[in-house]
Amino acid sequence: MRGLLRITPDRRVTVLATEADGTPIAYADDLDVARDGRIYFSDASTRFGARLGGSTYSASLLEIIEHRGNGRLLVWDPATGKATTVLRGIHFANGVALADDESYVLVSETGSYRVLRHWLSGPRGGQTEPLIENLPGFPDNVTRGLGGRFWVALISPRSGPVDSLATHPFLRKVLMRLPGALLPQPASYGHALAFDATGKVVTSLQDPSGAYRKISSALETAHHLYIGSLEMPELGRLPRDRAGL
Repeated sequence: MRGLLRITPDRRVTVLATEADGTPIAYADDLDVARDGRIYFSDASTRFGARLGGSTYSASLLEIIEHRGNGRLLVWDPATGKATTVLRGIHFANGVALADDESYVLVSETGSYRVLRHWLSGPRGGQTEPLIENLPGFPDNVTRGLGGRFWVALISPRSGPVDSLATHPFLRKVLMRLPGALLPQPASYGHALAFDATGKVVTSLQDPSGAYRKISSALETAHHLYIGSLEMPELGRLPRDRAGL
């Protein structure tokens, strides 16, 4: 709700950026920090801000249903103290992760069920391509794992009603006017998967019971996989051997 923030170990909070290229940052979402101090981060929607209706979740639903691509990938440069736009037109820009060598950055495009790769250097510098697409759920945060892997959390399985709206713009307009409680709601299902630099899935962890549901992030360490959730009150932790690593 406040933009890009820096928090020091002694709890001092500094606002680094509230706008990029003259457009307010309405829904700052996820970030990753490059070795030179640049911060790549997502603005999920410039139209449906995090303050809309008092719920970040309501705003995300509206952005996904409208499907106009109001999200963007930004970068904050410590040399200038300003944020600029790297990529526009993203259907709910979500998780962000840099490659180990920082030759590219990934951003989850939640509304299109895919993770995009934007090349920062090399012969394809400036180009964008889907790295993994047609995911079975809505991708949330993406994080860099070990051994060249990336992890992406799927907040919920794909929704038949939401998918069917793709070719019915009038119905999308009708839904946009409904109270949040009447909008399509995510199913309770736990899902996180790992993929490599070619987009090949190497591990898929699922909990159909939804005992730990609406997974929003998965962070791999040397011994555990730490799992976050949109609504669970606990932080999950899974030993690496049980995660098939």
